[in-house]
Amino acid sequence: NAYIANVGAHRDLRSVVRFACLPGYEYASGDPSVVCGADGLWKRADQTTPLLNSEPYRCELVRDFCPDPSPLLGLPQRQPDVGARLASTPVLRLGGTVAFECLEGYKPVLGQSEAVCAVDVADSTRGRWVRAGAEYGWQAELQPLRCTLIQNWCPNVTMRHGLMVSMTHENYLRSVVEFECAVGYQPILDPWGRARASFQCLHNPWKTAGMWLSTKDNATTDKMMACELTPAFCPDPTAGVGVQLTEGNAWSLGSTLRMACVFGFTPNVPPGMDELTCAAGPDPARGQWVQHDGF
Repeated sequence: NAYIANVGAHRDLRSVVRFACLPGYEYASGDPSVVCGADGLWKRADQTTPLLNSEPYRCELVRDFCPDPSPLLGLPQRQPDVGARLASTPVLRLGGTVAFECLEGYKPVLGQSEAVCAVDVADSTRGRWVRAGAEYGWQAELQPLRCTLIQNWCPNVTMRHGLMVSMTHENYLRSVVEFECAVGYQPILDPWGRARASFQCLHNPWKTAGMWLSTKDNATTDKMMACELTPAFCPDPTAGVGVQLTEGNAWSLGSTLRMACVFGFTPNVPPGMDELTCAAGPDPARGQWVQHDGF
């Protein structure tokens, strides 16, 4: 872990040899310089008489030789979002390693998942992170791990008698989906007067997949807002002269009523056209009565 700093030093009597630590190491103990004594042994170069035997020169690894690898992943600000994190506590000494991994909901797309602390070839007084296996000799540039969102992290989500009105990022992590009741339906509120119609794609408890959770209270989709038929979706029907209405009084979407002539009147419509159905109209909040042909 050390080397002779004065390369031209000889082994003649009173020759002086100076030691230095290799890059990535720092002085720990021992004599940084020694002198060749009359007995052929290396002595301390401290001008004492007689010269004392030298102590071995020792170096130890610099504790923080390489910088914190977090900025390689855009941490702590995470800009841009690379979807990765440190998978192990980095060892900042020479030869130390650090591992990267994708966050839950992400998958790798490029880069290396491991880096090694090596001597910076541009400045040997400091270290730099390089590809694993490239810490000696030619140093391959490190491309830190980059990850992208998994497309179907959350399952498809639907709502009975409901419509999806918006979805921010498909089934990706952190996507938000909004629902509303279909035309002719109204929400059924829970006992607390809530209607959960907005859900976000987040992690399941084990972070192995995604699940949709309410943006209001983190309720799961099995507690999603339910919809029921609007009781008075269509207006009260009116009968013409000589017409009576039968079989119907709910006036909800899909309700039907039959028209019949009172005594003394005859029908003026073809057979099968004597029935009206409550259907959606131009106003989504209000229905209209139509015959079987839609008019």
